[in-house]
Amino acid sequence: MAGKKTAKRKVKKGRVVLAIFLPVALITLIVLSLTVFFPIRDIQVREKTRYTAEEILKKSGIAKGDNLFRVSESKVSERLSEALPYIASVKLDRSLLGTVTLNVTEQTPEYIFVVEDGFLIVGGGKVLEKTEEEPEGLIRVEHSIGEYKIGHLLDLGAAKDAFDRLTAAISTSGLTNITRITFEDASKITLSYDGRVTLELGSIEDVDKKLKKAVQILEAVEEDYNGHAVGTIRLQYEDGYFERGSPSSQPSSEETVSQTENSPES
Repeated sequence: MAGKKTAKRKVKKGRVVLAIFLPVALITLIVLSLTVFFPIRDIQVREKTRYTAEEILKKSGIAKGDNLFRVSESKVSERLSEALPYIASVKLDRSLLGTVTLNVTEQTPEYIFVVEDGFLIVGGGKVLEKTEEEPEGLIRVEHSIGEYKIGHLLDLGAAKDAFDRLTAAISTSGLTNITRITFEDASKITLSYDGRVTLELGSIEDVDKKLKKAVQILEAVEEDYNGHAVGTIRLQYEDGYFERGSPSSQPSSEETVSQTENSPES
């Protein structure tokens, strides 16, 4: 009888020891895996960008010898996005053999904002760079801005929500060849189509509906004028309509030349 009690006590003691040892061993293993085990032996960059692999690696903050699993993907992406503005995001691929691969996505430039001494190129809401000469092929936005910082989001203040709604609606509408957005007054928004046709939207209300109507009217008038329609589509009214003549917004000198050359003969 005494032997059975002794055996039970040993089993119970063994369970207690095991219950204490396992968590300690697990914690030790986790600590070692985040410190000693899995060092980074190689760092690679995938996808071509305007930046060299050396520039990206230098700004990433990752170094050989760092722990493979302690490198934060979100922090690396944020760090690179700010230091190298044309980088939109970074995804990390980790190999247990010690290789980290940076999969870099480059930000596409979309808009130009005019500042006192140049032009800001903006993409994904972020200021990508500042230039002295106006680049071609991007949508020019007529909207006053205050302070800005390269690599950071452009602060549009109270106009941000309306601008985001407008640009999202343009994207989903299928409208192409938009060359200018005039947004100084949120109740008098206009778009310039190919420098030839002004789209008067009025306010941001029902912007999706207005742009769908714009697409329908544009298709009709472009067919009527063999792709050289010049005038204004007034979308602030329920049905919307096209009015032939000079666009209602003031075009640039280049656009004026284009209109003169492309206007249909009367």
